[in-house]
Amino acid sequence: MSEDKESAVYSAAIYTSSERFAYRVSMGLDGSATITANGDEAAEADRKQLGSIATSTARSAKRKLSESLPPWPPRVLRWRAPR
Repeated sequence: MSEDKESAVYSAAIYTSSERFAYRVSMGLDGSATITANGDEAAEADRKQLGSIATSTARSAKRKLSESLPPWPPRVLRWRAPR
């Protein structure tokens, strides 16, 4: 998290049954989210889901800050059953 709480950077990972894909996710209070792969990229559907989670987290941060809550969670974990 930045000193002014305007942005946060997370390490992210997408796990499949056989691989792990590492990402860097930068988010801002304006609802922006930038995802950068640290190596090979996961399937497009999985990357889109990571993007949706990042955007949702970024959008909720501004509301949390206005309610005097910590805007950026220490950890975000989402799980989806295998298809």
